Amino acid sequence: MINYIKAELYRTFSSKTIYVFLGVIFGFSILLNASNYYYTSITHNKLHSKIIYTMNSTLKSSNSMAFLVTMIFSFIIIREYSQSTFKNIISSNLSRRNIYLGKLITINILNIGIYLAFVLVNTMLALILFKIDSSLTLNSLFDFIKHIIYALPVYIGISSLGCFMAFSMKKDGIFITVYFICYMFISNIITYISYKYNNPKIAEINNYLIFPSLDIVTNFNVTSVQTIRAFLVGLGFTVVFGVLGYVVFKRQDIK
Repeated sequence: MINYIKAELYRTFSSKTIYVFLGVIFGFSILLNASNYYYTSITHNKLHSKIIYTMNSTLKSSNSMAFLVTMIFSFIIIREYSQSTFKNIISSNLSRRNIYLGKLITINILNIGIYLAFVLVNTMLALILFKIDSSLTLNSLFDFIKHIIYALPVYIGISSLGCFMAFSMKKDGIFITVYFICYMFISNIITYISYKYNNPKIAEINNYLIFPSLDIVTNFNVTSVQTIRAFLVGLGFTVVFGVLGYVVFKRQDIK
């Protein structure tokens, strides 16, 4: 399985697509810091710390990275079906379990790697653009690192969900529609239903969904209880959809 993961990573980095995508992310990092620099320059009297504001902005912006990276690399799985690649892989000595784990682990390596690179690039640019003030203490740095770590299982949970959907649907049109609805509308629909029926308990369902949990772990202004709960939601999605994805792939008739 390790050789299969290496082969998947090699194939990914041999493609021009990954470098175009990384270039887009780097360009987005520059634009993000430029907008932060402009915003903080006109509101400098209202902000406690420019550098802390930028660090918080970086974490919030990383949410879209999880969505985009998982979507793009889930398309690779769907492409395996359209090109009948899985049939050739299964005919080799690799078991379906190793094939599935190889895909899932590869997507997570890429997802987490791009996430950490995005945070690192943005943080380095922020340190270059902004002066380090007294508000950047060890406690604030520890809090920043803590949120980065708490976000990791949520990222993995999103990857597991994306893999499950890709293996289940096998069609890019269906996948992107359902995936986009989950990301953009499910939380809002639940909130609307809660408001319409005047039942706050319905809105609490959002506390146990993966994308709202990502918003929580990348927000400095939430409580420790909320952060830990989002962390656990990420672990839960990782296990549940990781297992479901394997069950679906194991029972499929690959043609």
